[in-house]
Amino acid sequence: MVIVAINTKEPSQSTFIEVDEGQRVRIGRKPDLDSEDTPLKVTWNDRLVSRNHCTAVRDGKNLVIKRLRALEGHSKPNALFSNAIPEERELLPEPINLSPGEAIAIGTQGFTAIHWLEFEEEIEAIAEKCRQALDEEKSTYQSSELGQQDYDEVAQLDEYSLRLQLKLIQQELPEKVLSGWTNQEDLFTRASDFLEKALPGQKGVTAAFLAIGKSGQQTDFTLLNPDPLASCLLYTSPSPRDRG
Repeated sequence: MVIVAINTKEPSQSTFIEVDEGQRVRIGRKPDLDSEDTPLKVTWNDRLVSRNHCTAVRDGKNLVIKRLRALEGHSKPNALFSNAIPEERELLPEPINLSPGEAIAIGTQGFTAIHWLEFEEEIEAIAEKCRQALDEEKSTYQSSELGQQDYDEVAQLDEYSLRLQLKLIQQELPEKVLSGWTNQEDLFTRASDFLEKALPGQKGVTAAFLAIGKSGQQTDFTLLNPDPLASCLLYTSPSPRDRG
């Protein structure tokens, strides 16, 4: 039996581990190596996956998954959902029992799925399904008409949404955007996620950061937070050579 973590935005990125009866696996971006659990590391940059996110234990042919407790000063890892497109995901009560062939998704907007398979050979079929889903999503997005957003609706946000915005500014901006980032791509990816969450209820908006530089008569563009589905430009910054 095999646990597989796969990047649903880039299905070529996956990691897996064979699991024996009763074996406990710790899943996360940087699983604690001092733990007695067997680590399964999510190697791609999904900011909705915590360092130590959840544990999985084999129980016969089933896999039992539940989130780990929050570290002091941190919120509990993002909830676990049905493995569907973000707008169709359903919150799953814990502990979650997976049968062979079933999967879960981490977070409402995350792109990490955890699959429970009988054989390692099934991984490529899972990756191919992810690629097909991506192709369908891109095709639907490209063929859809862009609508106009009335941002006056922001004034009508309910109390919950306003409290969410306040939390974003007070906590997530300093904790998840302005600190802890490891490189430029990580910083701009965190910033784009923050901007996307800043207007609750504004669906279909993606923040894209571009570096713009000019070489002779040619203008170069570099996408700083790689996202093939980016739909609008919210911020630009000069390229490194222009800063000099």
